[in-house]
Amino acid sequence: GKLQRRAGLQSYRLSGQFGAVVESVTLTELGQKEISDELVDLWADAGGLLVVRGLVGLTPDQLCRFSECFGQLHSGMEVSSSYYVEGYPIMRMGNATDENGQLTCYLANRKQVRDGESLQYDPQTELPNWHTDSVFWERPPLGSVFYCRQAPAEGGETLFADTTRAFEALPEERKAQLAGLEVVCSLAHQWAKKNRSAAHASLARKSQEELVEARRRSPARRWPLVLQHPVTGRSAIYGMNMGSCAVVPAKSPLPADEMDQWELEGKEAESLQILKGLLPHLSQPEFTVKWKWAEGDLVVWDNRSLFHAGTGFDADLHTREMWRTTVLAR
Repeated sequence: GKLQRRAGLQSYRLSGQFGAVVESVTLTELGQKEISDELVDLWADAGGLLVVRGLVGLTPDQLCRFSECFGQLHSGMEVSSSYYVEGYPIMRMGNATDENGQLTCYLANRKQVRDGESLQYDPQTELPNWHTDSVFWERPPLGSVFYCRQAPAEGGETLFADTTRAFEALPEERKAQLAGLEVVCSLAHQWAKKNRSAAHASLARKSQEELVEARRRSPARRWPLVLQHPVTGRSAIYGMNMGSCAVVPAKSPLPADEMDQWELEGKEAESLQILKGLLPHLSQPEFTVKWKWAEGDLVVWDNRSLFHAGTGFDADLHTREMWRTTVLAR
């Protein structure tokens, strides 16, 4: 991509205007307000994808402080999980272990995407697993900050799709149809779906009581399928997650019997195909990038303007350790 100077910060773009990469920021500078302000602006300008390289040795404090430049840190999960950096709302992901050989990371190892392999969604395999994070929360995360402590020599890349430009590229008539729709997202549906899924066979099955309780504690949410970004004003395709179970006209009532099928049996409504049907479009080469991690890379992504997908690596041969914070809108 072409180099751009913004008040002294040099950056280049990954694909058209999507994804800004900065290689010249030190750990000290990362903590300076004028630099972090500029990085936040650059992030918004680049479609919600920012990469800062060369930050080897970033501390948990530095990661949390930088994350707070983008929004409010989501905390509370770390008290109950060995997958978190002790005392911090930082989740460890990968396959790193402690001195006793115990896994200290959450490992979700998917199919590896080889060099030159298509990143386009395949409806047969439902891969790559293009999604938006945690849309079943009452306040879905604005984005995540993902930091690489150790990278596999091959595999383990993260894929990003510019769902803003993908929406803008649709015919006007299609845009108008989609703009009147909402996605129904449910924690209970995600749990029920995991019960049925071979990929999640290692997880304990949730009982009917647990599903009913999840539904009571965290009722299904509805979000616009076309989300207008509160900062840039641009519209993007939104709301694809394992918890997404139906697409409905905005503000329409949800029938109780169908909700039972979606939330307690993990069935997807036929209408979800409206959203799934957009996945091959938004994951075309002109809208996607594949980020190959190196130690010290830090990536900030905006859930409101892009989808992402993880890819696998050979966990017997390689070690991967990533630190992730989750950020909410203030």
